[in-house]
Amino acid sequence: SHMALVSNAPRLTKQEISSRKVLAGATLPIGIVTLEDVIEKILQEEILDESDNPFTEELLMERRAKQILLSLIKKRRQVQAADGIVEDKTTPLLGAIQNTGDSNV
Repeated sequence: SHMALVSNAPRLTKQEISSRKVLAGATLPIGIVTLEDVIEKILQEEILDESDNPFTEELLMERRAKQILLSLIKKRRQVQAADGIVEDKTTPLLGAIQNTGDSNV
């Protein structure tokens, strides 16, 4: 995988790694940046790949929230139709939710 090791002393860190020495002090890594991280920042969207669990708690909660929101909108439209209120408009939020391509919603 493509990644960069970030340290306060990159040249020293590279030398220590090349010499197969234990990193300590200024050569200790302070972070790792992957190619995936860079692309996600550029796209401003999370990339899910084979190592990511698509059924994380956050994703499940998001899907459930979308289901509840769509259900509430549907009920509101049914009540409006029963009251004789006819609107042929979609809200920007509803359009965004429906266009996500999420088949679980």
